[in-house]
Amino acid sequence: MLSGSVTPISIGFTEEADILKMIKKFCFLLKSCESITKHSIPIASILACCYAFSRYNNFWQYIYLYITHTIHWTAVGYFIYAFIIWQIFYFYTFCYYIRIKLRSNASMVFWKLISNYGKSEINIKIILKNFDSMNQILIVGQTLYLLFG
Repeated sequence: MLSGSVTPISIGFTEEADILKMIKKFCFLLKSCESITKHSIPIASILACCYAFSRYNNFWQYIYLYITHTIHWTAVGYFIYAFIIWQIFYFYTFCYYIRIKLRSNASMVFWKLISNYGKSEINIKIILKNFDSMNQILIVGQTLYLLFG
């Protein structure tokens, strides 16, 4: 849904307030993750190497070690730490989606019970079908996160 290939209604978002809140939150998170991976990781590696090799008195030894290790730690930062940051983002996105779905299912169950209060029959099939769909979403999410995470 974040990429725009799936509509919010097709994945169970029916309330406009939830959709707008999610869009605002994830725009901020996307900008934050981009900023961290593009700017913070190289700056942190440069500062760490500068501090680590500051005890060397020989200027050329300092420059050689500083440049090689800075390149190394910047590459490590881009390939490992950026991956971890984006995994945290995707995990947070998935948890937020599950939270909204559980809240909507709980309110649906509540209103079904209130509307059928005093009546002898409650349509349990609809309630169980909604919670079964939540179980399927959790299984797929867990499988994908374990597979790619």
